[in-house]
Amino acid sequence: MRRLFFVLALAVAVGAPAGAAFAQSYQIDSLSTTTPTPGQTIHVHGNGFAPSSSVGVIQTCGSTKSTIGSLTASSNDGTVDGDVALPATAPTGTCTISLLGTNPDGSPRSLDFSVTVAAAQTAAAAATSSGSSLPFTGAMVGPMIAAAVGLVLVGASLVASVRRRRRALV
Repeated sequence: MRRLFFVLALAVAVGAPAGAAFAQSYQIDSLSTTTPTPGQTIHVHGNGFAPSSSVGVIQTCGSTKSTIGSLTASSNDGTVDGDVALPATAPTGTCTISLLGTNPDGSPRSLDFSVTVAAAQTAAAAATSSGSSLPFTGAMVGPMIAAAVGLVLVGASLVASVRRRRRALV
């Protein structure tokens, strides 16, 4: 009987961390693309801002800064989520997109994203270019499936062990 409780405790200890790792939702500050073209609309996401505060979206290319949008942080948790358009006259090359606002404590907050503004493609070039611009939106379920299979195997071995003991007692 002690062995049964030990194996059950071990199964719970091994299975609990795997489930706990997927119970939390992590917010990642991101842009929809790191290679936009002039005039393209990009989706920005950031967190950690003061709730309901204004967040400016600034594009810096070399020494040239331009405001390309303004968003309002969520009143619940201070996240910023929205679309902004790069100017059609945006220079090509390496630039920085910044989200400028305030932290919940009132101090300044800046999230910077490095982007490479690419020359606009022609329709024919865009049709023949390869690669996907779709973001990954799914969950990584491999570790969860591995943990589930492991727990099923532990359960099956426990059932077999109990059946063997019952036969031995009869």
